[in-house]
Amino acid sequence: MSPLFGTDVVLFSPMQGKLTYKGQPAANAKIVRHLVWKDDKGEKETFYTNSNGEFNLPIRREKVKIPALGEFVITQELVVFYEDQQFEIWGISKYDIEEYGELGGKLENFRCELTDE
Repeated sequence: MSPLFGTDVVLFSPMQGKLTYKGQPAANAKIVRHLVWKDDKGEKETFYTNSNGEFNLPIRREKVKIPALGEFVITQELVVFYEDQQFEIWGISKYDIEEYGELGGKLENFRCELTDE
């Protein structure tokens, strides 16, 4: 950690998996990743599932200056747009700056049925 140059922070760990809708692959579903850490607006990135409903969200890193007595918090949200509907599938606050810190380890075989609550 360098107070002068900043700390390499993992804002969002890599995540891959499969989305389904009523048991069928959610092909070409739009996934919006919204990360808030440096201001109230945050940053949004858009990704899409393939024809099998599979997605691969890359790691998102940033150099951040963290005050010695400060706490770093990242708000993460994933929203899926499919069949003219909106589904929030992920929403947490991340306090850990390491890779997979918000997941408790690397996710394996992640699946999400959009119609499940």
